[in-house]
This record gives sequence, structure tokens and C-alpha cells, in this order.
Amino acid sequence: MVRAKCSCCGDAGQLDYLSFDTPEAAIRAEACNACGGYLKVISAERDPDIETVADDLASLVLDDVAVAGGYGRTGFNPFALPG
Repeated sequence: MVRAKCSCCGDAGQLDYLSFDTPEAAIRAEACNACGGYLKVISAERDPDIETVADDLASLVLDDVAVAGGYGRTGFNPFALPG
């Protein structure tokens, strides 16, 4: 049974998890080598004290690393909206 697949293209064979800690970190980028997309995953299950909006902002460097690696964000990023 497939446990993880790309939320954009549905491919299950080419996912990488980018993080600054470990592959099990609470904040990771799930990157797909099939479509070139990534989606940031913020897990309250792994860190019950996590603040989704604040930690998404605090981890913008992870977005930069993913983009530098050739990936494009596939999910909605509210911080990209004009103020």
C-alpha cells in the first residue's frame, strides 16, 4: 500500500523530504522529483507546540532551499499575497 504520494501529481516513487534537522522534523518540505513541486509540511503531531503561521514564516529559508534545488511550491502561500 502506498503510504505517501505527491499532493500535486500523485506520484509515489520519487518523494524527498527536505529539512534542516532530520527527515522526521516537524517542519519539512515534501519535494517531488516527478513533477518538480514541493509542499511544506508542518506537523503538530510531531511538535504539539507548533504555531502553523508563525513557523511557516520562520522557515522561509526552507522555501528558498527548495526553490534553489529546482522545486516550485505547489500549495497556497498566504505570505506571497500583496499587503
